[in-house]
Amino acid sequence: MLSSHALTDRNWIASGMVESLRKRGHDVAVLIADRPRFRRLRRSLRLMTLVAREPQSQTMRHKATLRHGAARVEAALWRRLARRLDLEALAGRFEARLPVAPFVTEALAATRPDLLLWPTMIHLDALENDWVKAATAMGCPVLGAPASWDTLVSKGALLVRPDRLIVWGEASKRHAVEQHGFASEAVSAPGPPHFVPYEDGIVQRGETVLVAGTSLHYWRDEDEMVATLRRRFVGLEIAHRLHPRRSGSWDWNIWAVRRALEPAACVVAAFSTVIVEAALLGRTSLLVGFGGNTEHGHALEHAKYAHMAEIADWRDIILCRDMDDLVHQIKGVVYYLTKIDPERLRDDAMQIAYCVPGLQERIALAIEAAR
Repeated sequence: MLSSHALTDRNWIASGMVESLRKRGHDVAVLIADRPRFRRLRRSLRLMTLVAREPQSQTMRHKATLRHGAARVEAALWRRLARRLDLEALAGRFEARLPVAPFVTEALAATRPDLLLWPTMIHLDALENDWVKAATAMGCPVLGAPASWDTLVSKGALLVRPDRLIVWGEASKRHAVEQHGFASEAVSAPGPPHFVPYEDGIVQRGETVLVAGTSLHYWRDEDEMVATLRRRFVGLEIAHRLHPRRSGSWDWNIWAVRRALEPAACVVAAFSTVIVEAALLGRTSLLVGFGGNTEHGHALEHAKYAHMAEIADWRDIILCRDMDDLVHQIKGVVYYLTKIDPERLRDDAMQIAYCVPGLQERIALAIEAAR
């Protein structure tokens, strides 16, 4: 199994998924793939794929426009070339010509795995690509497991491809088929390995408000908004959970988010997986469609990302356009003035993250079927 990010450690190791595989008799080796190779070139290749997909994807258009300085100039150049060239195919040819690090080939030859599990698929400038290319060359099947529900719609094209995929839910399976050309039978949707805390379903709501933060990169006025809410709601607890990129560390305890959600009546969030986790417990989320910063765009633009647009369309999710609207909607939910259907919320969330008892066993079976 490749490891190139803290998400791998949390989703697969801290969740107990790797240990579950070992208990089933599998010898699981964790291969560290966090050293970048050809970083500048691979970032350019990724930008090429974002630009190539701009005509079909508002998500890609927005992500490509977030570039600054030399990268913004480069994106403009790729747009001009896109009129005459197939940028995605060109990026794929460049990636195919990049040599594999010798130690990667040597390590795979020494271990001779029956299957290479690729459980991030998001770090396009890391050594992951080398491992996947080396495994494919030696005839070892590669099973991709996108780290998140948005990976297949927001990270650009896959310049190296696994043989099969296991994904969070039917929404990601649809993305794999429609946007990346995988055969439906090559994609299974057993669920995310670290969502064991949500297997048992809806729990009774609490009476607090949880503000689920996002990274400083996107939501710079988050602290100001929390302070404003606390002034407007004297006597109502406004809890604030920082994004790992703000707090400086990823929480390895897979129960931590559920424990933060249990006392909440609702969640305030810009765009976050916490929205899905809350819905699995029957909690609504109030999406912040205002604020942000000029460098990375208005928050409402991010609510238009393909994966977020799907959530914004749920009947029990509320998009707020300004602070007064947010305050009004919080009052409606907390004081039972707005009708929320917890069962419908969970059903909607299950399309993104399939989560019923037996989650890790289903994942193990999907992995075994890919060997």
